[in-house]
Amino acid sequence: MSEPLNQLEKTERVNLLLDFFGDLLTERQRDFCGSYYVDNLSLSEIAGRENITRQAVRDLLARTVKILENYEEKTQVVSRHLTGISALATLEDAVFQLNTLNQKHFRNKLILELSNRMYEALQILKGADEEVGV
Repeated sequence: MSEPLNQLEKTERVNLLLDFFGDLLTERQRDFCGSYYVDNLSLSEIAGRENITRQAVRDLLARTVKILENYEEKTQVVSRHLTGISALATLEDAVFQLNTLNQKHFRNKLILELSNRMYEALQILKGADEEVGV
């Protein structure tokens, strides 16, 4: 990643990484990341709960995020997922445009049937993302 992320972007990215790679972490790593990035607990709150220092929490989170980023660097799963979402949105927009053009200019039943089939296939593909929990 070339540009530094703001805190919201970093949180969103870590949540995506957790969705895909969370099961590869230790229970403690998952718990700390979940508390900080999902439940939005502060370092102090996590430290108090675990009876450790804020710095220890920060260090564990930093190491864990580095592990998650390493998994992503090797697999590119999140990157491909985001590319797929963008491609689906582009295809969905094209299908809507095709339908609009057909309704305004052609009123061709075959174009309507094909665009409806493409739309249904897109909905299936979009549903597959939702089943993954992403």
